[in-house]
Amino acid sequence: MKTALLFKSILLVLIALTGCQKEDVKDEIVEKPLATTPTPVDINQLYGSYKVDFSAIYYFNVGFGYSKVNTGTTTLTISAPNTYSCVGLKSRFPAGGKGTFSVKNDTVYFSNELIFTCEFDHGLILQGAYAYRNNGDTQRLIKESDNVRYEYILTKTN
Repeated sequence: MKTALLFKSILLVLIALTGCQKEDVKDEIVEKPLATTPTPVDINQLYGSYKVDFSAIYYFNVGFGYSKVNTGTTTLTISAPNTYSCVGLKSRFPAGGKGTFSVKNDTVYFSNELIFTCEFDHGLILQGAYAYRNNGDTQRLIKESDNVRYEYILTKTN
């Protein structure tokens, strides 16, 4: 009985140690950002190609300021009639997405048509509802929950 338990314990530890690859991720303290002013979306200004600076900020023990930040740089194309394509990175920060979108007030709704495996956070896929913010030169797409913030900072390339 003890031998079987010891064997199972060793096997579990070996699986845990060899089953995953560690990603190069920055751990830093990040304050939760203040909400920005909603910006109504002008769909004609949204069309174009963009360089995207992506970040996923995972908040842990928010009262103590602990967080984990994952970043990546990619491209996003938004075209008429209401289609989009975001290139996914191998690290999945971001995972990408492709499909159609719609706009209502200050929110952009992305409907992804790509199929993804399930071993990562699907919040990294460009899909669902994103708050749109336009601060002049910078456009942002932001999706938040209690413990994570996904942000696409868009810089127009054409």
